[in-house]
Amino acid sequence: MNAQVWSVNLEHGERWWYAHVIELPGCFTRGQTRGIVLNKLLQAITQHLAFLQRKGQKLSVKTQEFQVVEETNEIPELGEAGGAVALFTSDLAPLSQVEFNQFLHLMEWNREDLVALVQPVTDATRDVRLIPTKWTINETLRHIANAEEWYISRLGPAIQSEYESLLNQTQHYREEKSILAHLAAVRHCAFHVLKKAFSQGVSRTFTRSTYTRHPHERWTLRKVLRRFVEHEGEHIHVIEQLIATQSRSS
Repeated sequence: MNAQVWSVNLEHGERWWYAHVIELPGCFTRGQTRGIVLNKLLQAITQHLAFLQRKGQKLSVKTQEFQVVEETNEIPELGEAGGAVALFTSDLAPLSQVEFNQFLHLMEWNREDLVALVQPVTDATRDVRLIPTKWTINETLRHIANAEEWYISRLGPAIQSEYESLLNQTQHYREEKSILAHLAAVRHCAFHVLKKAFSQGVSRTFTRSTYTRHPHERWTLRKVLRRFVEHEGEHIHVIEQLIATQSRSS
């Protein structure tokens, strides 16, 4: 991590804009205008670097400069459940072992933070609709699990079939159907098939027409991993807001 200027990808659809820092997978901002997402980006970079340091990463870069290197427009349903997301030029680059391992670490660190956030909250509270326009905490957790299974399905029917077979064999999934146990089982099986996909050298661009309103959306293994990290991170922030709302009202 020695970039002097962070490289940023921009995408926007009918309603939302997203800015993604290429060298910092999982670091992104969302807003309703181009200006908003770029104005929020320096704070997001600072917070993400602090997150990495908290997880034991030694960082040598402290720059607060960035430049937009790619901008993709008219992404259908961007930012909505089931919407498409852009395939950037950076998503086409083959993954090195170091990069793949870093994605797995990011997924582990996000999950650590998610579990630490929700475990102290009672299951009854997790089912309360704390904000009328948002999912409950448990609904959000189920959405995270469902999304991860969907990302796995983008890798093709063979990978999906192996994932489903492994999930059915997972002991703690069969014995305990709590949402946290389900999340753990999904992630365990996802790690297995992601490692297999990487070991097989999956580097092509592919589409999958099933389970989607956007059958022509293009994917790579790097994009799948990027979305694992970004999606869970985004919903961790949502759950933080829900818990803060509950604390203020109690």
